[in-house]
Amino acid sequence: MTQKIRITHKQVLEMDRHFRVKFVNALSGPRTAFLLGSINNRGQTNLAVFNSIVHVGANPPLIGFVMRPLTVERHSYENIRQTGVYSLSIVNTSFIEQAHKTAGKFEREVSEFEACGFTEAYDDNFPAPYVGESSISLLMSIQEEHEISSNMTRFMVGKIESIVMDNNLLEEDGHINHQINDSALVAALETYYAPKLSKRFTYKS
Repeated sequence: MTQKIRITHKQVLEMDRHFRVKFVNALSGPRTAFLLGSINNRGQTNLAVFNSIVHVGANPPLIGFVMRPLTVERHSYENIRQTGVYSLSIVNTSFIEQAHKTAGKFEREVSEFEACGFTEAYDDNFPAPYVGESSISLLMSIQEEHEISSNMTRFMVGKIESIVMDNNLLEEDGHINHQINDSALVAALETYYAPKLSKRFTYKS
């Protein structure tokens, strides 16, 4: 039988910084990887991989994500505050490596779309770019921002203004087939997984 170990809060704080970041980030398990696309008032675009995207509600349709502390330049955050809009594009396993490269440090003048080999796609009357290679993209407008005083992160809540997606992914009951889409999952900061359906149950609201 596998033995359990017990790790206290104090022990977590005493871990090597790099070990602790990976360890705590991995505790919540694999999450869907998204690329957040944005643009500033000068027309400079930005693209960054995020693993903290969460469902907030369906009526109205809201999606949230966590923004790290503003102790350094956060181009995505600055762009969202300027324009009020952004996009969230699901990462497919076919372009995981490109998506992961967007986590690197790029100068403001450099667009990760171009630097990492992605297509800037635009929808009618929506200024923020989304990833043309992605099968599912959400075009978002910022609704709320909450500072989490415990660690100075920010929880950003956005409203889905429109959705651009491959029509073969949407099933009759509203389910989106992420296995067919091959949506990439990410745990910790650099470990990626492919989705595999284990079981699907009947749900009635």
